[in-house]
Amino acid sequence: MIMALPYSTKLDLLRALLCGGGLQEQLEALPPAGLLEAHRFVWEKTVEFGIKMRGRRFPQEELQMALRARGDLRAAKGCPAQLRQCRLQECAEHHPECMREAAMEQILAMGAAVSEYMHRPDAL
Repeated sequence: MIMALPYSTKLDLLRALLCGGGLQEQLEALPPAGLLEAHRFVWEKTVEFGIKMRGRRFPQEELQMALRARGDLRAAKGCPAQLRQCRLQECAEHHPECMREAAMEQILAMGAAVSEYMHRPDAL
């Protein structure tokens, strides 16, 4: 269930990441498969921005742990698939609404991280 995001959508997501607004509206318009692709795209851009802004001091592992913790908390609160850890790909087909909420939450967290990199490049 892989969907290639149109370049226009990628540009809109990139603009929202850089400008710090409109990301949620972009995400709400996407179907579940598009949201998964947006998650991958935003993750890649978040890592790229982090490395560009902070170099070797970029805490990629910290970002991964923070996103994983969000997923674990979501799963503990009532995962419809009864998973102990949120797995977006696994829930896309059978629990698309839960996957949508989890993916949007994680993407918005990545957007906040990008905003922090842009406004506070020296902060860890």
